[in-house]
Amino acid sequence: AREAAIKNLKLLMKYPDSMRLTSFYFVKRSELNDLGGNYLVMCGTVDMKNSSGTRIEGNRFVSINNATVRTRLDDGESRATLDSIKTEKPATVFEKVDWNPNCVDALHPPTYTGRKY
Repeated sequence: AREAAIKNLKLLMKYPDSMRLTSFYFVKRSELNDLGGNYLVMCGTVDMKNSSGTRIEGNRFVSINNATVRTRLDDGESRATLDSIKTEKPATVFEKVDWNPNCVDALHPPTYTGRKY
């Protein structure tokens, strides 16, 4: 799962050689996947260069390893989702769709970093 996640992360980057995995952990999800079994999620942060060549540190990622491997990088959009903007816990799209549903476990609480513009 780790090697598949790293391979997919590099495919998402303009400068794949600039990537440095800074932290990660695994969450075993007990929900049924497409094949009817459990699946593994790798969550963490990565340092990299963005498309303009600027170094970005601590960018979050989620890599879901079930029937296929699906990897998503946090796009850095800080705007809260419409349904969370008026709540005490404004979440970004990445947090709502990728991070909180897949990376939360007993040791890693959900995050709510959305800004209310």
